[in-house]
Amino acid sequence: MTDSNSTVVTGLRQAVTRALPHMEESGFLGGLFLDFDGTALYVVATDRYTMAVGRATVSGTGDPWTAFIERPEACELERFLDRTGYYSSVTLGWRWTEEATGLRLTTEHREEAVVDCTDPLFPDWRKVAREALDQPEVAAPALLSPALVRRWGAVDEPVSFRFRGSGIPVRGSVIVTAPGFLGLHKPMTYEPGSAGTELADWHEAITDRPKEA
Repeated sequence: MTDSNSTVVTGLRQAVTRALPHMEESGFLGGLFLDFDGTALYVVATDRYTMAVGRATVSGTGDPWTAFIERPEACELERFLDRTGYYSSVTLGWRWTEEATGLRLTTEHREEAVVDCTDPLFPDWRKVAREALDQPEVAAPALLSPALVRRWGAVDEPVSFRFRGSGIPVRGSVIVTAPGFLGLHKPMTYEPGSAGTELADWHEAITDRPKEA
């Protein structure tokens, strides 16, 4: 038995490009999770330290579905989409049989690609995001690994950072947002008074002092 569905998606290349840096290098999270809720398509990636959710616009509505694209296939998908315009429309066909599932992509120039999909135990990204967003905003500084911060450079426009969490020491998430994009960044934990002390040192360094005669 074979079943299929298709829809026109705008901004898929942007959503995939933004999510790719957050894929786990290896393991069951190593790939992209696609979540079509009937009105929008979400592209999600995480390695437990950061999570990125890109939203693509869908023309019309359809039956919801989810799919997981493992890392090698996700990289092939990126290369295919790189040949399209950043905001170009792509027809996305979702096909599933008793033996296999896959996505068929067709560009405006009739180029086609088929991406195999699997069905792993991917985290409930909506639950993870909801728990982070429901936390109170924190005024304390957040300690972030520079190596992980570089991932947000894949977002092609200015982003907003907000630290939300609770407890002492503060535990929570840095919320990263841009139009059509949501990200979560797990900061490094620290004890009260151990963060931000370097700032006082710099205030002393930049204080105006009279020059010696």
